[in-house]
Amino acid sequence: MPGRKAAKNYREKSVDVAGYDELAAFDEDIEQEGSPTFLGDKRIEGSVWPKSIRGSTPKVRGTCQIERAASESPHFMRFHVACPHCGEEQYLKFGDKETPFGLKWTPDDPSSVFYLCEHNACVIRQQELDFTDARYICEKTGIWTRDGILWFSSSGEEIEPPDSVTFHIWTAYSPFTTWVQIVKDWMKTKGDTGKRKTFVNTTLGETWEAKIGERPDAEVMAERKEYYSAPVPDRVAYLTAGIDSQLDRYEMRVWGWG
Repeated sequence: MPGRKAAKNYREKSVDVAGYDELAAFDEDIEQEGSPTFLGDKRIEGSVWPKSIRGSTPKVRGTCQIERAASESPHFMRFHVACPHCGEEQYLKFGDKETPFGLKWTPDDPSSVFYLCEHNACVIRQQELDFTDARYICEKTGIWTRDGILWFSSSGEEIEPPDSVTFHIWTAYSPFTTWVQIVKDWMKTKGDTGKRKTFVNTTLGETWEAKIGERPDAEVMAERKEYYSAPVPDRVAYLTAGIDSQLDRYEMRVWGWG
């Protein structure tokens, strides 16, 4: 969708596909006309085969629009690969010190990284993974697909494609980086909340959840802002504002100076 902030761009013409790239960065309320996806999807109502595609790096849990969009689908698909040693399928997880699976490495030695199989504790090296027969599986409903065209039930019977699905994938599957680099990036986040947040959002593809008691950062506050349509006359050179706190509200007045 062009022009994420301008409501007029959401009603210019009818289309077959409405795409929302980096949806998490869209305003929640487009010039007080409502949700960007609701506005945009109005443009595909007349299509024979309408499609709404929403993709994004996630942001803050609870306020993230791609998180909200993902939750609207009954099918949350994760990419499952077979362990090259025991053959058991699983989707890759970053894990942590407490989990008996996921990426593991010797402290201070990223080059030692391997993946510990969730089922039988097999040691898997990145180059051993074979994506030939990998498939997206919804753990809740059991449906699966390899190509997004043919769909199957949990019992293997071919079914009609679902109306709505959510796909999740993260950097561990990427052919353009290595697990070694992922570990290096993780180590750089130690003691730095900002870097840790970036890692969780952009590398793991997960929403960021602030710890209890942590002060909200500027981005969280910015996502709560409201927009008020009040055109400023051309002859106004600058604005000043005054604000007064009441028991149950803030009162604010803005003046324009020419």
